[in-house]
Amino acid sequence: MTIRLLHVYGQEAWHDDVAIVGNRAGLEALQAQLALVLAGPMLADYGEGYYVADGEGFGVRMVLDDADWQSSEWQSRPRPYSADYAQGAETRGGDPGMENPARSPPKTPPAP
Repeated sequence: MTIRLLHVYGQEAWHDDVAIVGNRAGLEALQAQLALVLAGPMLADYGEGYYVADGEGFGVRMVLDDADWQSSEWQSRPRPYSADYAQGAETRGGDPGMENPARSPPKTPPAP
């Protein structure tokens, strides 16, 4: 059986590209998961069984939100940037501990 390899490289800061690299099995599974979310009526799907080349497994959570990009829903979501300099409050969309449906809840509460 071929494992589903998928490496997702997110944005470090504004305007950076996102890269998704995978083997055929990984990309086809991602395509099928995306088609499932877009077909509805469900708004979210948590696909499991993806792996990084070091053998560590993970899931991909997809959420469909058709609200306007300037809506409170979109504007209140934390931004996806990973660089420290891109982590200002305006970049995160407010409180970094706020609920984000595209991310799993933190395992431990954030430090004060």
